[in-house]
Amino acid sequence: MRGWMVAVAAGVVVLAIGVLMLVVGLETADQIGSVVGALGGLAGLGLSVYGVVGARSGHREETPPDERPLVANSVAGSTVTGTIVQARSVSGSVMTPGSGGVAIGSVGSLVLPAGEVSAEPLPPPRVELCLGRDEQVATVAAGWSSGRWVVVTGGPGIGKSTLLGRAIDTDGVVGAFGARRFVVSCEGAETAGAVIDKAAAVLGVPLGEHLRNRVMAFLGAAPCVLVLDNFETVADADPGGAAELLAALRAVSGVVMGVGSRGSGVPVGGFGAVEVRLGPLPHAVAVEVFVAVAGGRHRDDPELDALVRQLDGVPLAIVLMARLAVGSRLDGLAAAWRAKRTDLLQHGAQPDRTSSLPVSIDLSWDRLSPDGRVALSLAALLPDGWPHGRAGMYLPDELAAGVLELERLALVHDDEHRQRCLSPLRQHVLTHHAPDSARMALVAGPVRTLAARGAQVGSVDGAQAVADTVPEFINLVEVIRIALPHVPAITEAVAELLEFQRFTGLGDDQIGQDALTHTTTPTTLAAITSALAQLQFARGGNDRARKLFDQALLLYKQVGDVLGQANCLRNL
Repeated sequence: MRGWMVAVAAGVVVLAIGVLMLVVGLETADQIGSVVGALGGLAGLGLSVYGVVGARSGHREETPPDERPLVANSVAGSTVTGTIVQARSVSGSVMTPGSGGVAIGSVGSLVLPAGEVSAEPLPPPRVELCLGRDEQVATVAAGWSSGRWVVVTGGPGIGKSTLLGRAIDTDGVVGAFGARRFVVSCEGAETAGAVIDKAAAVLGVPLGEHLRNRVMAFLGAAPCVLVLDNFETVADADPGGAAELLAALRAVSGVVMGVGSRGSGVPVGGFGAVEVRLGPLPHAVAVEVFVAVAGGRHRDDPELDALVRQLDGVPLAIVLMARLAVGSRLDGLAAAWRAKRTDLLQHGAQPDRTSSLPVSIDLSWDRLSPDGRVALSLAALLPDGWPHGRAGMYLPDELAAGVLELERLALVHDDEHRQRCLSPLRQHVLTHHAPDSARMALVAGPVRTLAARGAQVGSVDGAQAVADTVPEFINLVEVIRIALPHVPAITEAVAELLEFQRFTGLGDDQIGQDALTHTTTPTTLAAITSALAQLQFARGGNDRARKLFDQALLLYKQVGDVLGQANCLRNL
């Protein structure tokens, strides 16, 4: 009986939209066909998925839900043609089906087979150069082997990532944990939820609803080591979430943690963690690092000792300076160092300007060609960089020579999977050499393309679209966040990114909320508001979703978008 009532309601909606069509006027056969398709979807909605409406209003469909196929949403007039499987629904949400399927989104959303949206876990990056840290490496490895957590702290560029990377690859740790050794960079992840998103990509956990629960289940399936590097990013931006995340991981049996964090404010009190604080390298070791990078011909150079001594034993500063020394004389490099350091001391009031790392970075910056500088300023926008050897995914071809400069000068870190700026370098460049609006626009185009690719999740090629977009998700969010005040066109990527989030379970709605404050274009406002409504509804925020649909409906009426109005009315 209730099904007939919903069907009648759908008929009323069809009639209303028909009247609206007459009022607005449709000029082409394509427009008429698109709207007819949308109206047909409304009628089908009333007859075949009225159980969803019943669930929203607190009623349940009498037919067993696992006997009812899911119906894919039509989004922006397109038809979802991907494989749809049956799933059991509870209050409008989709449970993970048996037979290995992963439900993505809510009832009315696509369900993709798990094998198509998951991947093999990524192995930890290999560390080639780690001198003078043998004792600390042994301490970290022994802690993990005995089941204890380890926290490695220290200043920027001091070698925390290097130490953790070397320790996780020692024989004892490999023997104890085998392939279940994972390193997750928290760079760019400013909430605990974003850390989970990045962890899922590293672990190869299938996407979809309850992602956090499935990440925890994967970690608890067998003993493992999990390193959360650059943890200061989330600890500074979301301290409560960071503490809660660590507590949740503590409750997972068999998980031993490694946490790398700048400073000492890591919320691990009461966890019994082994704490390792890194300081500068001894001078003799610093010289060995310099020579290992710059080449043995510099070993007898009379400037070597004095130059390295001024680098304060900071490994990243030593490596950057040594890269500048490849093919150069040390006397010229030492003179440049003295001039640059004196200039900063004369004109800078910030204490960190007198340290070796910012000076080393700026010396590298000064040596870059114009293309190299543009490439570095754009690379700093990307917390996760780009896939190994694929800078062209984000940077235009005319900057290819600039990217080669960054590689030669060690300004991008290469872990064989991805190439990216290390956190201290990235933050310094964003603070002192950020790209202007015109240069940001060079990355905005590829970001819009990637967001559009992700929005194809409901198409025949949807599984591959997910695989292509998931590793870039944090990059997309960060570039959009930074570029919103400077590149208005970037807002056009937001609705598609939110649609990708709805299907995959990644992220939150903050980027959508931010985008609404940076655009006044009614069409874009309508698309983002509608996408936010869909995301809220998929995640259980029904009241908030209805308010957003109301707002989107008014915007679609303002621009005369009949199809947009139909999609909103369908959800009200």
